[in-house]
Amino acid sequence: PPAGLEARVEGLLAEIDLLRKQQASVQRASSRQSAESLAESAEKSGAVSVVAARVEAGGMDALREMGDVIRQKLGSSVVVLGSVVNDKPQSVVMLSHDLVPRLNARDILNNGLKAAGIRGGGRPELAQGGGSNADALDQALADARKLVKEMLSD
Repeated sequence: PPAGLEARVEGLLAEIDLLRKQQASVQRASSRQSAESLAESAEKSGAVSVVAARVEAGGMDALREMGDVIRQKLGSSVVVLGSVVNDKPQSVVMLSHDLVPRLNARDILNNGLKAAGIRGGGRPELAQGGGSNADALDQALADARKLVKEMLSD
């Protein structure tokens, strides 16, 4: 009946809101677990841990959250994460603060991830950007890993 329609719509909207919050919570937990797993499999370049990986993420916020988890677990580290969102590659590069005098996250983003057409900006310890070639994301991440190792060995 039309008399109860407004209450029913409000109830459905509240249910949708609750389900969205639950979904976001599950996604954050899954991202955290993936980030912890990546931290455990980090490569070492001297005393610095290096992670360059493709991950499942819903957007730049999720990439930054994953990078924060990895960076906190590893200490002295370079983290390069990439994901494809809406058929476009996105990436975030994060450095621990002790590496900022030696490395720049913007340089790693713009020079290491060229294969995927990723460009962006940010600060010396955190850069993010997007690109145009999702098919080349894995190659771009491998190139970024190689660039980081070269920069650390200089």
